[in-house]
Amino acid sequence: MLFWFMTTASCLAADITDTAADFRAMRQRHGHFDGGPWQPALDQWQGKKHQAMQKLARHVWQQRLGTAQVRQLMGEPDELIRPDMPMYSAQIQHSNWQGQPAGELWLYNWRGKHDRLVLAMGQGRVVATGWQNAWE
Repeated sequence: MLFWFMTTASCLAADITDTAADFRAMRQRHGHFDGGPWQPALDQWQGKKHQAMQKLARHVWQQRLGTAQVRQLMGEPDELIRPDMPMYSAQIQHSNWQGQPAGELWLYNWRGKHDRLVLAMGQGRVVATGWQNAWE
């Protein structure tokens, strides 16, 4: 039983590491919302990038990862908003949250600034995850 648990945990860790590597690679490509041609993997609802971001959001939220761990998995955020910045409250209000947002907001672009994953980082770890979607 212990071997099964260790093997399963190892597979899950490898899976999230692979997903994170795919996400970081896709961040370097430019889809329709970043001025490039339409690319289903990057731009489509439930495309590969969207699914990777959803999976990473679940993982960082469930594990309550720290800032260093999030950076290692996902890279630097596309934008960082601190509580003392004027746009902070609007960002809080315009996101659909899981958890209670507090602290810095780390924004990762899915389709440019059109649709974004938001991680709320309170006291050095993930305290909430949210999405900002254009819903068009």
